[in-house]
Amino acid sequence: MKKVGILTFSYSSNPGSVLQAFSLQQNISKMDSVEAQIINYQKTKAGKPVIGKTVFEPPCSKWKLKQVIEWTARIIAHPIRMHKYEKFFNKYYKGYPQRPITRDELIDIEKNYDCFVVGSDQVWNYGSYNVDDTHFLDFVKDDKKKISYAASFGRNGVPENKIEDAKRFISDFSYISVREKCGVDIVSELTGKNAELVLDPSLLTDKREYREFEKIPFAKKYVFLYLREDSKELTKYADKLAKLKGLKVIKVVKHWMYGLNGRPIYAVGPQEWLGYMDNASYVITNSFHGICFSVIFEKEFFVGLLKNVSVETNPRISEILELFEIKDRYIDENYDFTEIKPLDYCRINENKELMKKQSLDYLYNAVKRSVN
Repeated sequence: MKKVGILTFSYSSNPGSVLQAFSLQQNISKMDSVEAQIINYQKTKAGKPVIGKTVFEPPCSKWKLKQVIEWTARIIAHPIRMHKYEKFFNKYYKGYPQRPITRDELIDIEKNYDCFVVGSDQVWNYGSYNVDDTHFLDFVKDDKKKISYAASFGRNGVPENKIEDAKRFISDFSYISVREKCGVDIVSELTGKNAELVLDPSLLTDKREYREFEKIPFAKKYVFLYLREDSKELTKYADKLAKLKGLKVIKVVKHWMYGLNGRPIYAVGPQEWLGYMDNASYVITNSFHGICFSVIFEKEFFVGLLKNVSVETNPRISEILELFEIKDRYIDENYDFTEIKPLDYCRINENKELMKKQSLDYLYNAVKRSVN
């Protein structure tokens, strides 16, 4: 049995990150005589505030009392939400150690794997606090193949002070694939190599397989408002759509269910999140993976762009919509919900299945050639 090590944002409280990692592992493990294992490497604990760097250093040293209280609440809430995710890791990640693997241990366990795959998600986004040189597989010895699958830079370029590092690391990869067209251009500019454009791993698994472990919600007939960052505008649009259609609104921001008072009331795990997505009448989102799973479950969905901390990652949203030729799903205050034109999922699914085949062909070919 050949062993493939996967490095991605596996230890996360983001349902999209977790489910794409699960899907990548599942699909590689479908190959004959190949077992994929997700390596539990964490530069930082998922979503856990790093006090010394974020609270007591400028400009956070100027925070007001309200901000300090909110940050303290995040620290207290972290283990509560991660408990649900860790249950998922333990059950559905194969060979996943509960204890995080350190940088030094990565060098020691490198010999246990026949090849390595990095991706998907924003593993090559130097602007993310989760990313370091490890996500460019710098610890892998030269006699082993390095593969990227749907790696994302998360933006339209690499910071100037990281260009030489990225160029050196990516040049060492035997097989390179990325998730966005801008990533193809970045790889070409950095290395002169051609990168394959492939689907996010979440789209390699069909809705039937996801339904095997989703948790069906008690709520019926609702608009699922799933936000990567909170948005008063999208909340208002969800309320407008719900009122027009006689529905309720279920609002989840990142990993928290929100109550009628506009405050988070409990953490939502990946299985619950799948259930909310699958059983929604409509979806409104500003999340890349919110779009992916809307397509998987063939939902009527609407999209808003990010406007605050993650605005530079909006190209991901634009590209996934362009990929499936969905151009009329952006909403604003002038959007007329009384004239919703149903999405043509016959055409969308044809495109998805074609790209799925191309993506799996790339992945299986890269792994097969790397382990033999």
